[in-house]
Parts: sequence; structure tokens; C-alpha cells
Amino acid sequence: MIFHQNRGIRVDADVRLERLEGTRCIQTITVSSKTDGTLVLASTGTLPSASWKQLRVLRQRLLAFAEVAGQELLVTTEGRVIVHVRQQGNRGPKMSIRWWTVARQMLFGID
Repeated sequence: MIFHQNRGIRVDADVRLERLEGTRCIQTITVSSKTDGTLVLASTGTLPSASWKQLRVLRQRLLAFAEVAGQELLVTTEGRVIVHVRQQGNRGPKMSIRWWTVARQMLFGID
């Protein structure tokens, strides 16, 4: 993690997380940084079930993190971008969500 004066934090990551069910890995999340500073959260495997309220809270947290870090964020599942948080200068971050992809994955487990 790198701290910038008057900019908050900047994350430089290369982490792999696994969600286990018993001894079997059912989901892998890779957190990494691209050369342009974009932080990528890439998920493969089974997504956990979540309520709409939990998704709204997650949305707020992603926006808050992007605002503090001043970095763009990409959230992908099975190689598809589902959330992209872009920086807009002094106006704060703007989030694009591909709701259809999120809903299909949550409701039907379809990529």
C-alpha cells in the first residue's frame, strides 16, 4: 500500500483468496493491480448468495474505497466485467454495473 500526500491511499496488490467448502475450493478471488493503477477483483467459481441489501452495501463500500484510493476498480466474474468504478476528477467516482450479468449469476448460476 502506498500513501500519497493529500490523495489518501493507493493499493498495489497481488493476492489470491480461496473460499472452501469442506476441502474443496468453490471460489477463487484474485486481487491485482494493472500497470495503469486499476485495481482488479477477479472471481472464478461459485459466487456466494447475497441479498439485494447486501449488494447495495457492497456498492457503497466499493464507491467509498475508490474515492479514498483515487483508483479505478474492476470487478469481474468468470472473465466478464460486472462492475467498473471510474474516477471523475473532483466529482468523485462513477460506478457502472452490469445488472443483468449480476442477476443471472445470482439467480441461475449462469455466466
